[in-house]
Amino acid sequence: MESGRIEVLASYPRVAFTYALVQVNLEIDGNLATCSWGRHAYEVPPGTHSVAVWYQGGRLSTGTRKEVRVEVEAGETTHVTYRAPLYGFLSAKLTSDGAVPVAGTEDSDRPSGRTGHE
Repeated sequence: MESGRIEVLASYPRVAFTYALVQVNLEIDGNLATCSWGRHAYEVPPGTHSVAVWYQGGRLSTGTRKEVRVEVEAGETTHVTYRAPLYGFLSAKLTSDGAVPVAGTEDSDRPSGRTGHE
């Protein structure tokens, strides 16, 4: 069976250069990896996958963990973008071109497949 890819871009505002001092936590279907800021690609089987991204930034970084469910097709790449906030006490943003609505969330009434948590 042909696999698909999840490509995650983790970035932060250029003026918030202190983010360069911390690593990004990336979790796909419960498998945790710690990596640098930037673009990372992972091979996955076709289907629905859970993607979570966050960083450990101290006591004020309360809204940094974001999670989205994405649909991955065989031979295709689903893009996920994580943007850290300018200030650690603000909420981060996570979007995807393959997001799947989750029942019971504010995103559940959106059309399937285009926007995750914003």
